[in-house]
Amino acid sequence: MVDWIGDAGRRKIRNATCTVVGCGALGSASSNLLVRCGFGKVKIVDRDFVELANLERQALFTEDDVLMMKPKATAAAERLTKVNSHVKVVAQVLDLNPRNAESVLEDADIVLDGTDNLETRYLINDVCAKRRIPWIHGACLGTTGIIYNVLPDGPCFRCLYVNPPEPGRIPTCETEGILPSVPQIVGALQASEAVKIICGSDNVTRDLVHVELGSLTLETVTVERSPECPTCLGHTFEYLEEKMSTTGVSLCGRNAVHVTPHPEVKVDLANLEKRLEKAGDVSYKGFLLSFRKGDHELVVFPDGRVIVRGTKDVGVARSLYSKYIGS
Repeated sequence: MVDWIGDAGRRKIRNATCTVVGCGALGSASSNLLVRCGFGKVKIVDRDFVELANLERQALFTEDDVLMMKPKATAAAERLTKVNSHVKVVAQVLDLNPRNAESVLEDADIVLDGTDNLETRYLINDVCAKRRIPWIHGACLGTTGIIYNVLPDGPCFRCLYVNPPEPGRIPTCETEGILPSVPQIVGALQASEAVKIICGSDNVTRDLVHVELGSLTLETVTVERSPECPTCLGHTFEYLEEKMSTTGVSLCGRNAVHVTPHPEVKVDLANLEKRLEKAGDVSYKGFLLSFRKGDHELVVFPDGRVIVRGTKDVGVARSLYSKYIGS
C-alpha cells in the first residue's frame, strides 16, 4: 500500500465490507483488485453463469468454469479466496431486485457497480441513497469507459440520468463489443476510488471520469444535482418500490418467461432490428420482432414487453432482456 494510506487507513480497509454487483468484465476486474487491496469482506453478487464468450474479457474465469457451468459469483469467489485468504469473499448467486436489494446491500460500507443495465443501477442508487451508502458507478462499451462516485452528500445517479432511455435505444456490450482492456482500466479506477472513500481521503473524485482508449484520453465532467431528481431531492425510491422496474413471469405450460417493463414504453422495432443483426438471427416483419441467440428466442412487442422462449427461469430471462434489449 502507498504511504498516504497509513496504519489507520489499512485498519479501515481491513474492517470494510465492499459489495460488487455484477461479476462480468468490470466486476471481475474491480473485485480482483479489492481482494488484493485487503478489504475485509468482498461480497460478489451476480445472477449469471460462465460462458465461453465471457473469457475474452472476464479475467477471473477459465474454460473449466465454462465446462462446469459455474455461476460467475461462485467461480470468482473460489479464485479470489486463493489470492488472499485473509479476505472473506462471499458469493451471492441471485438476481438483485426490489424484493432483495436492501437485505443484500445493507451491510455494505461501499458498493461497486459491475452491472450491465441501467435498471439495476437505478435500484442500487435507490438503496444507497436511502441508506447513505457510497457507491461507484462504472460502465464500459467499445473503447470507452466511465466511472462516477455517487456519494451520500453529492448528486446521485438519477441526477445523471433522470429518466432511462427507451429499451432498444442504447447500445450494449453484447451488440457493440468491448475492448478487453477497457474494463481492466475502469475496474482499477473503481478500486482506487473505493480505497480513497473508505480511508476518508480528501482526494475522492467528485467528477464523472471518461476514459477513451481509442484516442488515449481521460476527461472529467462536473455533475450537477438535477432539480428534477426524484431520489436525492424528492426522497422517493421508485425502483426500490417497483414503480419503475422490469418484472418477469414464467408462462404456465410453456418454456418461456414474459418480461414486462414498468412503466410501459415504446420500442422502435425497426431500429432494434438493425442493432441486433450484429448479435444473432433477427426478423422483423412490421408487427413483432424475433431475435434468436443460441437456445433462446426473444419476441419483442412494440410496448417493450418481451417473451423469452427457451427458459422458465425469470433471472435468465431478465438477463437476456438487459443484454440484448438494453434497459
